[in-house]
Amino acid sequence: MHLICFHVILYVLISTVLPLTIRIDRGSETGIMATMHTFFRAQYDDQDDPVDSVLYGPSTQNKIERWWRELLDRMIEWRGFSKVSCRL
Repeated sequence: MHLICFHVILYVLISTVLPLTIRIDRGSETGIMATMHTFFRAQYDDQDDPVDSVLYGPSTQNKIERWWRELLDRMIEWRGFSKVSCRL
């Protein structure tokens, strides 16, 4: 998790750009990014509620996650697996 914090801070320092909003999924590591982004946006004091600068949605652009989800769905359809029986 510290590595994620490092990369977020490094990006902001090097690019000198802080997006108005970020869109992330509700994965385990993204809570850190949401907290950091909200904190940074609050420092600018340009929004009524900095929490609104974080948008949540499915990670449809993450090709690896999408591939695994599609593979699991096909296995369930083809073999009659249930999600309970497919423990990775």
